[in-house]
Amino acid sequence: MWFPFSYKLRKTIATEIFSMILMQDSLALATIKLIIAKENQAMATAKQLIQRVRTDFTQPRNLLQLIETILIYSVS
Repeated sequence: MWFPFSYKLRKTIATEIFSMILMQDSLALATIKLIIAKENQAMATAKQLIQRVRTDFTQPRNLLQLIETILIYSVS
């Protein structure tokens, strides 16, 4: 299976990514890299992305929750 998330979660992720693309291309690409990262690379990729989100956004709560969800599913 290429994408282990449920349809509802994929739709939510896609919506969030689309929103990020509208705000800032490189952040969206970093999120996509996290989604496709291998398990042993996911944590390092997530740390970089979290740092970036905290720096670039004043209220990063939704984006941080999205990163957390992606990590949970990618290491399960």
